[in-house]
Order: sequence, then C-alpha cells, then structure tokens
Amino acid sequence: MRQGNHLARLLALRKHPEHRPAVRRALRAVVAELRPDGGLPYITGLDVFATAFAGLALATSGTPAPLIASMADALAAQQNSDGGFGYTVGVRQSDVDDTSYAIEFLRTAAPRTHTATIERAEAYLLARRNPDGGFPTFAAGAPSEVAMTAAAVNALSGNPAHRAVAERGVAFIVSQGGPAGVLERGWSRNLTNAVFRATLACASVRDDAPAALRKAASATARGIIGHLVSTQGQDGGWGHWRGDRSDPISTAYAVIALSRAPEQADSFDRALRYLVGRQRPDGGYVSRPDQVGPRPFSYDVPALADVCVLLALAHAAPATGTSRAGRDRATMG
Repeated sequence: MRQGNHLARLLALRKHPEHRPAVRRALRAVVAELRPDGGLPYITGLDVFATAFAGLALATSGTPAPLIASMADALAAQQNSDGGFGYTVGVRQSDVDDTSYAIEFLRTAAPRTHTATIERAEAYLLARRNPDGGFPTFAAGAPSEVAMTAAAVNALSGNPAHRAVAERGVAFIVSQGGPAGVLERGWSRNLTNAVFRATLACASVRDDAPAALRKAASATARGIIGHLVSTQGQDGGWGHWRGDRSDPISTAYAVIALSRAPEQADSFDRALRYLVGRQRPDGGYVSRPDQVGPRPFSYDVPALADVCVLLALAHAAPATGTSRAGRDRATMG
C-alpha cells in the first residue's frame, strides 16, 4: 500500500481476503489519523516536500540564514536509507521529485554542513536514470517523464561532476519534439509546472556544451515559452489548461519560466500584475489545488500557494529591473 495515503490504504487490498491482516493494520493507522471533527485527511502530510520546496523559496528570496539552516537540518534528518527522500515523514518510498527538491534546497542552504546528505541523494538519482537519459518518478526502467527529468537535471547540474548526466537529461527533454512533447501533466495538474522545470533545465546547459545541444535546448525553451505566452489569460494569469480560470500556483510557475525570457517582458509584466493583485491582506494566497497522487486524484495543500508565489517572485526579482510590474511592486511595498 502507498505509504501515508489514506485512499490507497482503504482501497488497495480490500478485495483480497488473503490480505485482511494488512487491511486491519492499515485501518488502525487510519483511525489514529481521524481529526476532532471526524474527518480524515487525504494524506498524512506533505512535510518533506513542503519543507524542501518552501526552503528553496525562502533561501532564494534571501531569508535570514538561521531559519534556513534549521529547515535544512530538519530536512536532512528525513533522508531514507537508499539516499532518497519521500514526500512526508515516515514514508520510506523515495522518489525523484522530492529528492530533487531536497538536493536543490540543501545545496542552496547548507552545502558544507550537508555534503554527505547531498552526495547520497545524488547517488539515489543517478541510480534511477534510464538508458534514454531521462528519469522516472520511482524506479529505473519505468517510462521517463519530462518533469521528473527536468527536476533531476536542475538538482544534478549544480555539481560539475554530474554535468554529463545533466546534459543527457536535457537531451532527453529536447528529444520529445518541442512544446507538444514537453507539455506534460503528471504530479501537477497544470501544464506550467513542466514548463518552468524544463525551461530551467534547458537554461542549465553551459556555453561550452556541444553546439548541437545548446542549439536544441535554446530552441526548446523558446518553443515552450512561446506556447506559454499564447495561452496567457486576459487577466495575465494561467490556469491548469488553456481556457481554465487563472490561479496563483499555475501563474507562479509561468512567472519562473518567463523570468528566463527577457524578450517576453510584456507577458512577464502582466503575470506579475496578476500575482500582485491576488495577494490577500495577510500577505498569503489561495489557489486552485494542483497536487495529484496517486495520479489523477487531486488534493489541496493550502501552504503551497504561498510557497509557489514566493519562489516565483524570488526568480522574478533579478528580471524586474526594467519591468513595469517590478517598479509597481517596489512602489506598493
């Protein structure tokens, strides 16, 4: 049964009499998670993923070091025996998504303190790589996914020792045939998640990489950003799919991608204006949920709206020097 997921616990084995003892154990675990109002959360938590993702957003935005160091220590303590990370405390099934975010945060926040943790996590990723250069979510040999490959590239490209692996990952992404192949909805229900991760992965290709790869990566990034701009809503935001109502999480992912595309300054400005306009009086955000798991079941983690927007604004900050929205944000602040 999927660890930490109540839906899977309740449904996975119920039709198999030989597994009744396991079902009874699962039911005891489920009952222990009942809330005072009698309700039951969809999952037991998202602590590891949220800590890595929020830590990366806070570290990128310049949060004081003591808090970041504390978060890094807490995250490192959740590393599994295989070197990877699961999505919450107590989940022993590691995955590429959570491990990649953990590496990015730890490398940004405390690379010296957690060198061994980072190296073990990198080894976990390397062991999941497929012969095509791409990465699946859980096990080598499963189909490679664009978003997971981009996640691994963004994690591994920070270590020069893994440059060849990262470049092979980018080669897998560009081999998918441009926007049609890169626009993927997997563990996130919106298209902009795969877009921002693939854009950052393409941007990781160094100037001294093979000319053919540089050219292909640049063309892929232009193509998916061009598609992104063509699907922008009239309000400046994005939804999960073309024509959907805009929401802060989908738009935040798009802003990260657009921060790497100075030629799309108008679209970038409009997107930032949308995010500024959706901020609540307490500084936070409310968004349509985008997390799914097991796919395609959607669930809500309210804190991720704030985290995604903060990460987007941190990426946007260096690009707002000539941005009208950037000047407006500075005035409003």
